Amino acid sequence: MRTRTIIQKDSSNIIKGFVERAENLTLNHPGTEGQLKELFLGNVLKLFLSQQFDIGSGIITNHNGTESSQADIIIYDRRMIPPFIYQGNVGAYPVESVLAVIEVKSTLSPNSKNGFKKIGKDASKLDDIYKKCTFFERSKFNSDSPRPPFFAVFSLKENMPKLLHKNNKKACNWLDKKSRYISSVCIVGKYSWIRMGPPAYPKVGWKFQKGINRIYEETKRFIAVLLDNVRTTAEKRLKFSIEEHRDWLSQYIRDQS
Repeated sequence: MRTRTIIQKDSSNIIKGFVERAENLTLNHPGTEGQLKELFLGNVLKLFLSQQFDIGSGIITNHNGTESSQADIIIYDRRMIPPFIYQGNVGAYPVESVLAVIEVKSTLSPNSKNGFKKIGKDASKLDDIYKKCTFFERSKFNSDSPRPPFFAVFSLKENMPKLLHKNNKKACNWLDKKSRYISSVCIVGKYSWIRMGPPAYPKVGWKFQKGINRIYEETKRFIAVLLDNVRTTAEKRLKFSIEEHRDWLSQYIRDQS
């Protein structure tokens, strides 16, 4: 491994500090996923997020009133459309401004009540909500047009299939089958999987990163790819939205079209 920079070392230390606090939290207070989410937000994610973006939790909706399931972490663009019914970082978020969703779990399992299977269904529903919004005029969409929100799963521990611990075709096939609309999965200290391309696009593949000696390369990669996608998607959406006048507020608040 090449000589590490001061920023690389500090990034690893940030993740290490989070993991140590999170492990202590889950050890002494089982079932505290809400506190784990807040810890991840405050100690890690916000340190890397630019000021034009903000973070909350709640539901995501389109102008037709179709709602997502409750989302743990929502990253949205403050320059687009503000959240409605918003108080204490909890609200209803117009899908046009939502750039990414992160589900945070203390332990990730394939088929538990709120496990990987359920998360996959939530990601599919969010994709459908986005496709049915009219703000971006879907008929104009092409490869350079705004993409649906980046949907990621972050967990401290896991009971997932062992095949996900190695970079192989079986693991990619399992992920394709179970998580068509999930963009990224990270198990802290163990591995991360990133879908290279938009959700449900047939020519994309999964890229694997194994955890390396407590420097948390898999988690740093997860955060970097997530926020790189947030920035790129935000700029494409903003450019698309200002090319011509669009009545974004009327479609949400008026009873008559």
